[in-house]
Amino acid sequence: MKRVWIPILLVCLTQCSALAMEKPDIHGPWNQIISTYVRDGSVNYRGLKENQADRQKLDAYLDGLCKADISAFSGEQLLAFWINAYNAFTIKLILDHYPVRSIKDIPNAWEQKIWCAAGTRLSLNDIEQIKLRTELKDPRIHFAIVCASKGCPDIQNRAYRADNANQMLDDTARLFFRQPKNFQTKKSGSTLILHLSQIFQWYGNDFGKTDKERIAFMLPFLPKDAAAAIAAAQKIEITYIEYDWSLNGT
Repeated sequence: MKRVWIPILLVCLTQCSALAMEKPDIHGPWNQIISTYVRDGSVNYRGLKENQADRQKLDAYLDGLCKADISAFSGEQLLAFWINAYNAFTIKLILDHYPVRSIKDIPNAWEQKIWCAAGTRLSLNDIEQIKLRTELKDPRIHFAIVCASKGCPDIQNRAYRADNANQMLDDTARLFFRQPKNFQTKKSGSTLILHLSQIFQWYGNDFGKTDKERIAFMLPFLPKDAAAAIAAAQKIEITYIEYDWSLNGT
């Protein structure tokens, strides 16, 4: 009997231990929400506002972010956690003040320490400036966090996760440089003028200390024709596209 049951018992214990160690998909509810209410970078705030069950799902997700233990998270897990948190908190902020024409109409939208993540009270600025820019130091986050404005990068309709964070960040960077609101080129004599989103004006040093370094950062993500034009240019000038702060949805 012992020869029969001991191996079975060991298999059971191994499988049960593995199941116990598995963590639930913390970002699953967020993925369900944005896959329903985000299309082509536009958020259906009204639809979400009017759906009590989905608002409760969002609130439950935010509560899960507050209770999350991220002490053993990998870099990819942290990127996913803080990008999702920033975007979810921003949508919640808009819903709490909806209808609103712009996030800038909300007093101290980025400074209010009204959000809880990983057991800590934070503002949107805290997440962007400390958690993402200072601690994780990945400039691609500027193409992923969305400030509820048309001038922002398009919000994606799926959640960032550890297993897709790097690929999604590359994809959002490529999308960013395909959109005229963020990137345009114009030839003026022997000079190539790059019209860039003001993100590159406000956070330029995140992408490089000089214009040359910033352009080098952009090159892998640019459309082929734009990259070729830059390579062939005798002189390059940079100007900035005025940011559109109107709401990124209805």
